[in-house]
Amino acid sequence: KKTIITTIILIITIFSHAQIQTARFQAIENFPIENQEIQAFLYTDPFDVQLDNSSIRGEGKLQIIHNKEVMHFNVNFIKWLEEDETVNHRVTEEASIWHVNGKLQIPNQARNFDVFDYKTYLATQEIAWALEIDGIKSIGENDSFFGRLLGLRYDLLNKFIQLNYHEWIAVHNKLLLNIDSEIYSDYQENFTALGIAHFFAISGFHIYFIKRLLNYILLRLGMRIEYANKVIFIFLCIYTWLIRWPVGVIRVLLMSSLSSIKSRYQLPLTRLDILSVIGILLLLVNPLNVLSLGYTLSFIMTFVVILYNQTSPLKHNGIQSIEMTFACLLVSWPIIMQSSFEWNIIQVLIVVMFTIFFNKVIMPTVFLTTLWILLSLPGLHEITSKLNQMMTFFDEVMTQSELFDSFNMIVGKQSLMILYVLILVGLFFIGFIHIRPYLSYSVFLIMYLLIIIGLPYTNQSMKLTMIDVGQGDATLLQMS
Repeated sequence: KKTIITTIILIITIFSHAQIQTARFQAIENFPIENQEIQAFLYTDPFDVQLDNSSIRGEGKLQIIHNKEVMHFNVNFIKWLEEDETVNHRVTEEASIWHVNGKLQIPNQARNFDVFDYKTYLATQEIAWALEIDGIKSIGENDSFFGRLLGLRYDLLNKFIQLNYHEWIAVHNKLLLNIDSEIYSDYQENFTALGIAHFFAISGFHIYFIKRLLNYILLRLGMRIEYANKVIFIFLCIYTWLIRWPVGVIRVLLMSSLSSIKSRYQLPLTRLDILSVIGILLLLVNPLNVLSLGYTLSFIMTFVVILYNQTSPLKHNGIQSIEMTFACLLVSWPIIMQSSFEWNIIQVLIVVMFTIFFNKVIMPTVFLTTLWILLSLPGLHEITSKLNQMMTFFDEVMTQSELFDSFNMIVGKQSLMILYVLILVGLFFIGFIHIRPYLSYSVFLIMYLLIIIGLPYTNQSMKLTMIDVGQGDATLLQMS
């Protein structure tokens, strides 16, 4: 009874919050201000502003006066630069307040089915309007408390940002500091194809790695365990603020805090209980988290790891690592395929091998690079040039290699039934891998082969492609 009542109360609470949030968003979206010339103040975060030769764009908070009412809401903005027009580069280096005039427009919706929809993506960020700036009257520094915090964060990371032109440091910055760059974007496509892009997104894995490293260092320096735990927690809170509060990192911090409370007060909670509580809390704070792929994968992968470890007998660490990685892949594949529409069986081998390489080589090299930059040690450019060559070689091999592409299958969007069946296959694997390993692998192979062979979208003899060419729709039929 208690479980049912608690579940009903939580569902009603989260659903009500989501309805209120949706109604507020729709009220902003329905304001009669489309294509009207407006004057407004735009508040920006330097990390959300991109400047190139043709435009300045990004995301910010807009303040306008509509019917004598002061309104604030998030917008996506762009200002097209005329020939020889320049914009103060400080907007990409400090929190700023812009006095602008322009027009608000509703973002364009995707015109093809099952493709990335920019309007829907912006809605998950609570952005209903796109602002096209016609003119910038003035740009000043945001000297409010929150503006100064944003400026402080940029100043603390500035030393790394200035080195973003190095291939290796661009990857380092994304992996450790959540700093995007054009160079990393070029590599991201190959990382995604290999199935290793999640290693370069800030997640709980990185936090646990940092926590273990700090714990080892502080204990070797002679610090008592309870003091070391407090120092590590404070450091991780500051680090989380620096990298702009990713969901995976918040999950780790809250799990660590609730685990400490559980131990102190002897609460009857398991790790899965704590994970569930945190997932519910984040949905209560922001129901839109349920639309976030990062939120979904973060909690599902943690669930898989905890579930695997709870029933894990004594095995060699290497075997455990391989089985756990494979279990995570089986559960994440169906979810990722819903957005990528591709599946590549060779990802199993790549991810397993890369996990070992990532732990033993990449992460230690990343931390050595961080220390080298912070301490301004000599020889940085010589070392990074060698690492740049390694990154360039990897990119060229991936770009020119046809081996990986030969294993790639365009599977299209799954029906809900297939999605649930594939997730159940992953859960079955976790539940029986320690009891009947041969049965677990057999069920995986049989189910995936049946789906690959039996469904029409894997038929390689014919392809039907719907194309939006801008002025009309086109259909391309290819016969092999």
